[in-house]
Amino acid sequence: GVKRILNLRTIRPAWKNGPVLLVIVVAPALLACGFWGISSEPDLNHVIIRNQLPTLTPTYSPTHSFQVTPLPQPAAPAGDAPALAPEPAPIDVMPSEATTGAPLKRAVEVTRSGSTPMAAAPAANMSAPPTPVRPLPAAPNLETSGWSFAGIRWSPAPYQEGLVLYGDMVNNTGVAQELSLVSGTFYDGQGGIIADAANTVDYWPIDIIPPGDQVPFELTISNIQSAADFNLNVTAQPSNQSPYHDFQFLDIKQWTEDEAYCLAGNVDSPNSAVHDYLVIAAVLFDAQNNIVTFGDDFESGPALSSGAPVDFEICIDLTAQDVARYELRAWGQ
Repeated sequence: GVKRILNLRTIRPAWKNGPVLLVIVVAPALLACGFWGISSEPDLNHVIIRNQLPTLTPTYSPTHSFQVTPLPQPAAPAGDAPALAPEPAPIDVMPSEATTGAPLKRAVEVTRSGSTPMAAAPAANMSAPPTPVRPLPAAPNLETSGWSFAGIRWSPAPYQEGLVLYGDMVNNTGVAQELSLVSGTFYDGQGGIIADAANTVDYWPIDIIPPGDQVPFELTISNIQSAADFNLNVTAQPSNQSPYHDFQFLDIKQWTEDEAYCLAGNVDSPNSAVHDYLVIAAVLFDAQNNIVTFGDDFESGPALSSGAPVDFEICIDLTAQDVARYELRAWGQ
């Protein structure tokens, strides 16, 4: 309505009877405005409602309450935490030890230590990294039918999975004996047999042992890494032959080269002539007088015919072994 009035005002100077025309024109306009006001009353009410919208903000209170609610929600679990923390306590299986939280901590520590492998690998680790020297069982049987054993020591077998055992066989039978077998039976912690003669390979430098004499031996046991107990056995029969063993060793020299322990010198038999054979053994001991290993040399034929002292040289592999002393022994006929 306002726009129309402004238009009339702009054209009013062009009419001569301005007042009359103004009345004629304005009257209908006023009537129209009055009618327009009545007909637009709902719009005014609508505008008023819009002005009152801020008073209706409580209808949006759910959104405000939703934004505020998360703030206490984190606090609610925090308030509940003290009630949840003691819940593991009722899990204790041993009421006699459940006086404090400490038993639970111990249980967790045991679980973690158990989760870490072995180590038991450790029992396995006991055999996996073999040490140069294996401890012997507390009381192995080292006597059998007139024979005894001394200087027993075992180590990992160098060329196969298993153990190698060194020692001395002592002939206490009173007569010369011809050896045919050295073997053993090996047991686990429960007394079960884990190796026997079927698992062993034996070696000794001379077959006939004079009475009261001792000879080094080697026994290789396959497919085991340790034993809780063992028995050693000798199979032999009396012999009417007995080699000489009263030899002298002269001009002895000792040196090491390429992880080998070497001995050289002369062997002489002042009281007995040797014509058939001569066996020389170099036996190496550790600080506990146990045999680490040994080596031997065999001479026969022209080397013995002159009756002069016999030259010898023996070099023994000593990979990862410690030697405290050595002994030289000889047998011949």
